[in-house]
Amino acid sequence: MGRVYNSVGLDVLPKEMSRTDLPGLTEELQSRIKSWEAANFSTRKELPLPPISLAYSDRIEPEGREEIEKSLALVFKNSAITTSPDADLSLIIDVELSPASEGMLRSRISSRLKNKDDKLVLETEQRSTLSDPPSPQQWAAIGEAIGMKVSEQLNAQSRQKMPKALKD
Repeated sequence: MGRVYNSVGLDVLPKEMSRTDLPGLTEELQSRIKSWEAANFSTRKELPLPPISLAYSDRIEPEGREEIEKSLALVFKNSAITTSPDADLSLIIDVELSPASEGMLRSRISSRLKNKDDKLVLETEQRSTLSDPPSPQQWAAIGEAIGMKVSEQLNAQSRQKMPKALKD
């Protein structure tokens, strides 16, 4: 076990040992290992992410919006993101559908997160093929994909802007 600890950077034995009896040495080693584990394997604090309001392009039918919003709510809940109609950040979701061909629709799904000054904070885009008309499950999958991309990028941006001391 000493080799494993050594390979990950822990020198288990101190340069000078104050005790040489087995119970004392055992206690000293357990204390050093516990301190090292606490310093290196501590749980990171969750970063507070700002609330977001949701907006949709006119191209998304109300049924699609409802399914997208349900999925977004689940992903955002797991990512500690709240939604609020009066939030400073607004997520604008758009789904552009091509004309149907053989019962299928090609889609371009985009989302833009803007701040209260209408400055773009982040943008996502993806493409997919949907059935004609899109099913509730497909709308839900679109919401989940948008939620995952937005929460991932928000978390990454938050960590980049934080001082190193707060990241740990």
